[in-house]
Amino acid sequence: PYFMNKELSAGIDIFNEERDYQDESSYDTKRVGASLRFGVPLTEYARDFVTVGIKKTEITGIDSTASQFIRAEEGEKTAIFLSNAITYDTRDSRLTPTKGFKAQGSLEYSGFGSDIEFLRGRIGGSWHKEIRDDWVFTVAGEAGAIWDINNDIPLYEMFQLGGNNGLRGFDFSGIGPRDATNDDALGGKYMLSNTLELSFPMGAQMKEMGINGLVFADGGFVTEFKENNSSVIDSKTYRASVGIGAYWRSPLGPLRFEFALPVSKAKEDRTKIFSFNFGTRF
Repeated sequence: PYFMNKELSAGIDIFNEERDYQDESSYDTKRVGASLRFGVPLTEYARDFVTVGIKKTEITGIDSTASQFIRAEEGEKTAIFLSNAITYDTRDSRLTPTKGFKAQGSLEYSGFGSDIEFLRGRIGGSWHKEIRDDWVFTVAGEAGAIWDINNDIPLYEMFQLGGNNGLRGFDFSGIGPRDATNDDALGGKYMLSNTLELSFPMGAQMKEMGINGLVFADGGFVTEFKENNSSVIDSKTYRASVGIGAYWRSPLGPLRFEFALPVSKAKEDRTKIFSFNFGTRF
């Protein structure tokens, strides 16, 4: 991409969104904001991305039985943030890679005199190898940490895992720290997820339709609530699941249909056997 006749990328994002976390955590959020992003090439395969923005998030719709930690955060907070991400990508395709790898690391600071102040880092990547015609093996993983500066990390900024968010066989926010009194998911300061996946052909007709089969194993954990409290359950157990599925390169975009069963879990976890997702996973 080019910007101002140079090999740079630039963009503006303006957002106004509402999210429902009632099933997981007994609250909703409303968020408005804007950000400005720039990208610059470092090498043939590496790029550096810088984003600066502001967002206002309001916690609303808190259930009368919600966790004490959620009730304490009712209202709105404004964050001014700056992030930097470096990506190295040698994959032959962004949608259906058969070889190459992608690695990315990012660091985000929220503060600059706004209502919240914290630092968050993430690192992750994926490696793809075609072991025979149309049989593709993938290894992927991600780790993240968030550090509070003035003990003011909002719950909605904490790490979550489960469902579409990195750990099949578990529901969205299905693992990690919870309120012991009402089972609300609270999120954690540290996160790790990893995946082994094999994509394979299912015959000439399926291949013509753009459908491949999948077998996979996922693992990971979320741990460490932002404060020590006897009302918080945090088992620190490494969770794992195995499953099968299908990937369809449909006219509407990539679709994934997956069945997964947990093989390692904590008793307070919420599981989910079937998932249906739009988009790519890696």
